[in-house]
Amino acid sequence: MFFTSSYNASLLSYKSTFFSLIIFKHSTLISKKYENVKEIKTINKAIEIANNGDTIKILENIEITEKVEIPENKEIKIDLNNKTIISNLVNTIENKGTLTITSMGVIRNEVDNGTVILNNGTLNIENGIITNATNGGKGIYNEGTVNISGGKIVTEGIGTNCIYNTKNSKLNMSGGIIETIGFGSKGIYNNSEVEILKNEDEEIIPSIVVSADDCIGIYNSEDATVCNIMSAEITIEAEEIENYEEIKNTDEFK
Repeated sequence: MFFTSSYNASLLSYKSTFFSLIIFKHSTLISKKYENVKEIKTINKAIEIANNGDTIKILENIEITEKVEIPENKEIKIDLNNKTIISNLVNTIENKGTLTITSMGVIRNEVDNGTVILNNGTLNIENGIITNATNGGKGIYNEGTVNISGGKIVTEGIGTNCIYNTKNSKLNMSGGIIETIGFGSKGIYNNSEVEILKNEDEEIIPSIVVSADDCIGIYNSEDATVCNIMSAEITIEAEEIENYEEIKNTDEFK
């Protein structure tokens, strides 16, 4: 059990591997009476001391002001806990290990041409909202493997991509929502492999939503090698939009 004191600061509190990493921002300090509690001032330090399988739980809305990186061979979860993480950095989070996003909440990038999550490892999206708020950005820039079973990736700016799949990367989608809100945006820009799979729960259907002019749900470039759609709903939400396409294939993609 935790007890509060009068100390007020942006802090992280680390409990043993049986518990969670807990982020505090402008909140009261956890009692020091427990030997397995350590006070950490940055999320990167929390990532550093976390053991594989530990969870970082967000307790307050936070703004990231320094590069956040999950290193290779590190496996952690972030429990958004209905809170919001925002960043004006080029990349909000860089993942080289295994990162899982759980529970409702928002991770948001607010810089032009920014990326919410740059993925070079394995990224699992189980819940939450991933959104780039300005122009030319990407929700997920994928150079590894992305598995989406829930949550939502949404573009707000002009000319953005919810997920940009580079060469030799893979996107597996068995649930969740991808939505283009910004003009001239793409839900999935595929330069490699995309598989939209049937969920074991038949009530869960992966969804791609086109909600603005000149948007494309799935774009398969000349470098794309696989686009296997076994189960998906691709829908047009806006009452009046122009020049949209649910799926667009280049001539080179077969």
